[in-house]
Amino acid sequence: MNLIKTILADDQPIFLRGLQSTLLQTQKPNFEIVASVSDGDHLLALVESVPADLLILDLSLQGKDGLEVIQEIRSLKENLPVLVLSRYKELGMVKSTLQAGADGYLLKTSDTQELLSAIQEVCLHKTFVDKAVSFGEERFGSRFSFRSFEDKFVRKYYLTKRELEILRLITQAMSNKEIAKKLFISDQTVGVHRKN
Repeated sequence: MNLIKTILADDQPIFLRGLQSTLLQTQKPNFEIVASVSDGDHLLALVESVPADLLILDLSLQGKDGLEVIQEIRSLKENLPVLVLSRYKELGMVKSTLQAGADGYLLKTSDTQELLSAIQEVCLHKTFVDKAVSFGEERFGSRFSFRSFEDKFVRKYYLTKRELEILRLITQAMSNKEIAKKLFISDQTVGVHRKN
């Protein structure tokens, strides 16, 4: 693909300009930035009306957030490659994003070469996930519990403290009744949390 018509979406204007500048300075492939927005609702309107070969977006957008936008885009333009460029590195967030319909997930801490590799993969309709995405205990660690809940987007899509507590006990192969006894709640309440 000689020229990749690209839509960019991010709620941080400085980052958006920097990304645009980075792509336009790239020799191979060449990029044409056909639109650049910070609002999810505006982005959806653009996707319908502006021909594009690629969408690069952040999950934190004004109006509709990135996950909502991706889900709606999949019903509008099923084959449009979507690369998420985000600061969230928790595995749960990556899974939710890919399940919503994104083709790739790259962290904002990545360098230009990693960005170009991710773009190449998603434009070939392959799935790309940043190798730095965290696995294991960090997802449930204290850093997540205190810092991340200050973020509106993360609050919307992550588990509550009680849900995390129950999830930890589920990973220890405990039944609903065993969990209920340990936490002094009913097993029906555990069932609701398990479902969430």
